[in-house]
This record gives sequence, C-alpha cells and structure tokens, in this order.
Amino acid sequence: MLAEVHRRRVPLGLPLTLRRAREGSAETFVLSDQAGGVLVDGRVALLVSPAEHGALRPDGNGAGHPLPISRACFACGTDNELGLRARLAFDADTVRATWQPRAPFRRADGSLAPAALTTLLDEAAFWLGALATGESGMTTELRVALHHPAPYEALVTVTGARAAVRPRNDDARYQDTEIVARAGDQIVATARITFVVVRGAARRLVSGMLGMNDPECVRRVFPAYTR
Repeated sequence: MLAEVHRRRVPLGLPLTLRRAREGSAETFVLSDQAGGVLVDGRVALLVSPAEHGALRPDGNGAGHPLPISRACFACGTDNELGLRARLAFDADTVRATWQPRAPFRRADGSLAPAALTTLLDEAAFWLGALATGESGMTTELRVALHHPAPYEALVTVTGARAAVRPRNDDARYQDTEIVARAGDQIVATARITFVVVRGAARRLVSGMLGMNDPECVRRVFPAYTR
C-alpha cells in the first residue's frame, strides 16, 4: 500500500532532499526543499486487506470520447520517450484507459513496474477531477494498493466511476476519486486519489492542448476555456 500527501508544489530546477526511514515493516519517506520545507511525505507498507477495496469495479463501457493528450506528460505525452503514451477516454459513467505496456516498464522478473500502474491510476484521477470541476489541477493525496503483480504481457485497463467522485464538504476544490486497474481479468491495483483545483492552470493547459487536439476534444473537459 502506497500513501502520499503532497503538501506543496514541487519546484523545478532546485535540489531536493529525500529522507527514508523504517517503521516496523513499513518504509516512510519525506521529500523536502533546501530550506527544510516538506513537499511530499508518504508511506509504503504491505497490503493487509484487499477486501477493503472490494466495492471498486470497472464497468466495461464502450469507447466514449477521447481525452486530450499533450507532448511532455509522463502519462500521455507523445514526445516523452520515457513515458507511457497512454490514451484515456470518458463517457457519462467512467474515465478509463486500455494500455499495452511498453518495454521500459518491464521488470527483470517479467512483471510490470508498479510505477506504470500508479501513473495510470493518477492520470485517471486527474481527468475525473477535471470533468467534475471543469478545471485543471493536481494530485494532493494518493493511496494506491497493489494487490497482485501484473504480468508485462497483459493489457492493463484502468477505470474510475464519475459518480463516485466526491467534493470535500469543507472545500469543493478537493475531489476524492476511486480507480481500479486490471491486468486481464484480475484486479492488480486500486487507488483513492484526491484531485485539487489549481486556479489559472486550466487556461495554460488548454492553450497547449489546442495546438495538438481537436478543439471539441478539449472543449468537452474545459468548456469555460474553449469558447
């Protein structure tokens, strides 16, 4: 089980410090800047009870509408040689993706690297939050449970129900999401991820996306910024 809390945005081009520690069978980590300010803290532990996520199920809807892509994004970027190059879609019920693993994500034992699953789950959460709010944003809390190793050869499907997205009572900028990843017919990972709106981010994101996506594709998600 991986749990992260993002305290502040992580700056680019500045040295960062990563501290690790052990608490029993769990590993903890803290990412901080030069001044000692905590940017991200997290915990990795064995998954004790997969049953706690038993209510999460993909629904197997059809193709739906494609979601926008970008050039540099690690999840969907067309020009990112190290990335997944995933393509996501949505309809009235779900956000989802079917992804064929790429060679950089094959581990020595023939399984899929967990980083790929975490990225797919997080990307689905982003679009769930964007569709719910009409705004761009970022992940502020991420909890991923890895249930089984995913074989590298298997197609990975990721699904998040739009009806399960919940704004927080004290601050509607925060949207709590639930997502499932399957390899073949087996659930290999589930996640509970919080998306938070970042004011002004959608306008910048849309200006780049309009240069490489059909305008209607972008308009479906960010209607206020594509009139």
